[in-house]
Amino acid sequence: MRWLTLYTRSRQLPIVLLVFLAGAVLLWGLTLWWGADQIGSRLMSVTMVLGVAAASAGLCGFDAARERTASFTWPPRRAAHLVALAAMAAAGPLAVDVLADSHLQTEVIVRDAVGLVGLAGIGAALAGGSFGWSFPFGATVLANVPIEADSDALRVLTWLVQPADSAAAMITALVFAAVGVIGYAVWGPRPA
Repeated sequence: MRWLTLYTRSRQLPIVLLVFLAGAVLLWGLTLWWGADQIGSRLMSVTMVLGVAAASAGLCGFDAARERTASFTWPPRRAAHLVALAAMAAAGPLAVDVLADSHLQTEVIVRDAVGLVGLAGIGAALAGGSFGWSFPFGATVLANVPIEADSDALRVLTWLVQPADSAAAMITALVFAAVGVIGYAVWGPRPA
């Protein structure tokens, strides 16, 4: 149990949990203010990326060289970390959907959470923890540009705001999740 406590502190998970909670409270407050029927995947993705961006900073520890000399293997722990972050990212909007009876679809919430956390894993592996947030944030900004997705290429670029029946969006999110979990678990965060 001591290892888990030290790990959660070194990865700033209590703060990340508070940011995810703040995003859920913000989303719930907006459903009360504007009405549940006005809340869509665009607003949900913006509130979700707040927590994912905060979590991506904690994907690397304070001393990468010391972590590389650990006597246990990191890949299962890193993969479990991303899975736990995806669960935390999806939990808030799912709770808002139940409490406020919003029109968010469960498939979209889970798809977006898994894809954004996968992008955070890719960002941590390629750019390190300091800049890993830019990958999910950039995807959210790109997806929220007001364009109509008439082609598959645009559906891939705007995968966060596509409806649940969009195969291109689901495949994009699953690819980001798989590449992010495998890349981050195997190679770990890029050293600063």
